[in-house]
Amino acid sequence: MHYLTAAGLVAGAYVLGSIPVGLVVAKAVKGIDIREAGSGNIGATNVGRVLGRKWGVLVWLLDGLKGFIPAFIAGTLAGHVWSHYDLLMWPVLCAFATICGHNFSIFLRFRGGKGVSTTFGAFAYLFPVGLLIAAAVWVLTVLATRYVSVGSMLAGAALTASALLLPPHPFGNSLCLTVVCLVVAVLVILRHKSNIHRLLNGTENKIHSRV
Repeated sequence: MHYLTAAGLVAGAYVLGSIPVGLVVAKAVKGIDIREAGSGNIGATNVGRVLGRKWGVLVWLLDGLKGFIPAFIAGTLAGHVWSHYDLLMWPVLCAFATICGHNFSIFLRFRGGKGVSTTFGAFAYLFPVGLLIAAAVWVLTVLATRYVSVGSMLAGAALTASALLLPPHPFGNSLCLTVVCLVVAVLVILRHKSNIHRLLNGTENKIHSRV
């Protein structure tokens, strides 16, 4: 029964992550399909460019909550439902399911966003120290380059490096966290392949520039 509860939480996390917040906000505010505007991405950066900064911030926060809530619920239940061994595993799996839902939404034929804000929300609960390091890398990179995509990819790499270098033991009880950090970093890079192509061509949008 405990594992059925965990499986239900993971499935629910995926469905929650699948909710295309950027698409919903863009339709509600301007009646447009955000997939047909700007870069075509449903994430906060494109919403901010098309609708304005305040709407981009709103989407960022809501996508972040999608990542935080399932991990928080699983972590809260962990001490009451599962064994000590599972205390970290199930929150990590719920967080990962949410990120996968955002990237490969069941409501958008398994398409979606790049998962950066949802990842930030998830790791705000799972690994706050690593998240702070990743956030610092993101901010410094964006300020230096004005490329959100570069900041996001380097932040993913910084998150993985933090999991490998900081306690607790990355290959002991925290192995599941280390693995998910690595997988998430790879996903972030893969989801930015169009940005990488534009960076190489010199056509990538900089922050504050018009689409």
